[in-house]
Amino acid sequence: MRASLSLFLVASIASLATTANAAAGVLVPIVLASGGAAGSFYTSELTLTNRGPTAARLDFAYTAAFGGGDGTGSDWLPAGQQRIVPDAIAYLRALGVPIPAGDGRGGTLRVLVSEASASDVSVNVRTTTRVADGRAGLAYPAVASGLTAPVYLCGLRQNAADRSNVAILNAGEPGAGDVVLRLTLFSGDSALRTTLPDETLSPGGFRQFTEVFKGQGIENGYVKVERVSGAAPYYAYAVVNDQVNSDGSFVPPVPATANTGKKTLILPVAVESGAFTTEIVLTSFSTAKKTLSFSYVAET
Repeated sequence: MRASLSLFLVASIASLATTANAAAGVLVPIVLASGGAAGSFYTSELTLTNRGPTAARLDFAYTAAFGGGDGTGSDWLPAGQQRIVPDAIAYLRALGVPIPAGDGRGGTLRVLVSEASASDVSVNVRTTTRVADGRAGLAYPAVASGLTAPVYLCGLRQNAADRSNVAILNAGEPGAGDVVLRLTLFSGDSALRTTLPDETLSPGGFRQFTEVFKGQGIENGYVKVERVSGAAPYYAYAVVNDQVNSDGSFVPPVPATANTGKKTLILPVAVESGAFTTEIVLTSFSTAKKTLSFSYVAET
């Protein structure tokens, strides 16, 4: 079990999942069918849930990040049903989205809900690659609203055991205009920091920084993402992947002010059982020294 957590991760996940289920329109950060590092090949499984009493119309708008195929399609989800779509890219093709045949396809996906209460519909994704004993990867929810203030992506590393990718996207509606984002890389072991060239993204636009610390002299660190121009909201996340089997941890963004005034944070579970152990990563992006006190409560 990998608890690849910054000190601020728990509250961030809870609020993201809640708001995503209550929105009329949500944005899936990435769906793909594409090869990756260490011989991996990732596909995205899409889970659509309608908890309400009436059928929901789902309108999909796909914006290609690579491989082409921008387009739209629609489907219906009956009341009280959950649909698991094993391959999101193949599903979108079947709905008429003109994604070219073949692999190496991926992009952002906006989902609009109508003819039913949007609060009853949720969208979740699991992106995995096949391994010897099944599948390995990560899961993440759709995003209800984008970000405007700076955020941090914590708990990242680049070494023989793990690699880290960072992704950014323009979360604005069509017509919202371009957004310019800046990434600053921080070493967790020294005062080293590096600012990458600014990235300009149109609505739905996506950019991944594969192995973001590679060649930067950073093995353990975190990344700050900030909007430097444009009015559109944005989104950012990171992934930590195992170098051998490509199993991953999804790292959500932590707003710079997420824990202002807070004195206590809770990690829901830590285990040491059989082959499973819990790794905890503590990150402070404050300029002031922090003193942390830990209290452990055993199950028994």
